[in-house]
Amino acid sequence: MSRGAADPIGFGTVPYWHVVAPTRPSRSHDLPARVDVAIVGGGLTGLWTALELQRREPSRSVVVIEAQSVGYGASGRNAGYLTSWFHHSPHALLALGRDVGRSIHHAAVDSVRSVLSTIDELAIDCDRQDGPVLWTGSNASGARKIARDLEAIAELESPTYREVTAEDLRKRIHSPVLEAGYEDTVAALANPAKLVRGLADRLVERGLVLCEQTSVQAIEPRAGAVDVRTTRGTVRAEHVVLARNAWAAQEEPFRRRVLPLYVYDVYTEPLSEEDWAAVGWSGREGVLDRRFFLINYRPTVDGRIMFGGVDGRQPFAGRVAPRHDRVDSVFATLRASFDRFFPMLRHLRMQFGHGGPIAMTPSLMPQVGTLDGGRVLYSHGYCGHGVTQSNLCAGIVVDLLLGADTERSRFPFVGSLPPAYPPEPLRYLGGKATLAEGRWIDRAGDAGRSVKDEPVLLRLANRILS
Repeated sequence: MSRGAADPIGFGTVPYWHVVAPTRPSRSHDLPARVDVAIVGGGLTGLWTALELQRREPSRSVVVIEAQSVGYGASGRNAGYLTSWFHHSPHALLALGRDVGRSIHHAAVDSVRSVLSTIDELAIDCDRQDGPVLWTGSNASGARKIARDLEAIAELESPTYREVTAEDLRKRIHSPVLEAGYEDTVAALANPAKLVRGLADRLVERGLVLCEQTSVQAIEPRAGAVDVRTTRGTVRAEHVVLARNAWAAQEEPFRRRVLPLYVYDVYTEPLSEEDWAAVGWSGREGVLDRRFFLINYRPTVDGRIMFGGVDGRQPFAGRVAPRHDRVDSVFATLRASFDRFFPMLRHLRMQFGHGGPIAMTPSLMPQVGTLDGGRVLYSHGYCGHGVTQSNLCAGIVVDLLLGADTERSRFPFVGSLPPAYPPEPLRYLGGKATLAEGRWIDRAGDAGRSVKDEPVLLRLANRILS
């Protein structure tokens, strides 16, 4: 494949993580007639919820219902970062109140530790690479964000974030654009497809009923129960947990409360020893670059570099469809950005590329709560940081289900239905304008022009919703 070209097999079809993960048979258990808890969605939110129930209420019967196979959505195609990042920025957490912001941050750190200990406990083979993860600024705007982050981090009394100088950054990774940064010391990288599939298989071994290739057609509250009507029959449950993330936007009451945003990654061919020597990176850290469109890049265990972010696509009316998984113009933009970060690797070919929807929310925080008098519970909207946020929120879902009053169940993103985006076409037009201005801000920053750091509409939304 020539430099920058799109391979018809490796681009936009099957996510790279799925290609390198072992194949597994579909778990199509018989759908039970009655259960205590029916979980709709076989991604990490649904599986963490099932695990939490197994640990806290092992006598409760649970079924997980998945329309495709586990990890089909963001859980199996994300960048594989296990970090404590939460909300729009550390400053945004503080805007909720210093004590609340600290509590959320520390709970997020605990969730990273919980995920890591679960991987160990269940012996999940997911190509885990323990941290740290670096947060960087690669232009003047990014450097300003890093400086503000560090101010807020001090107030959050973070146990994990530590400043890294530009000199140290460039010693660790030989990229000419890195200007400022800090590291998250409680973090890791993983193959997300292996993580979610391994978690599902371990839960099945422990008694979970998992019904893959089973689409939910309707959720119908009854007196004292909820019927979940599927393509394979109906199951009656005392409680239903909706764990659909971006797919929550397909139905009320979340149609205007969740915005699917497609984001994309590309993957190089394996680097030679000479390539790795040229780029340094002996620590093989994951990196997240602070800008409007977050850039993330990391090594893989087979010696490639994954490079993602930079640009995204918002489908009209939140319509999630496989045709959005491939956008060649975004792949070309990723290639150009990769060359800016790693000019010494311009000769490398891109062999894989894929996209998928993440669930954005107006507040840039998750949405966790109950419907129908507490019979139906939901969790979604991790804004691209769901591997460990989903673990924290699954614990909150179980708190709510069991009626446990905990500090985390009182977090400000838990409870009543959250604010909504404006109706279409205003949401679509506003999103398009925000994305276009964000791309312009990032390009201007990379060109060395001093500009604002956030789009106008995003700043306005942050003021209204913070």
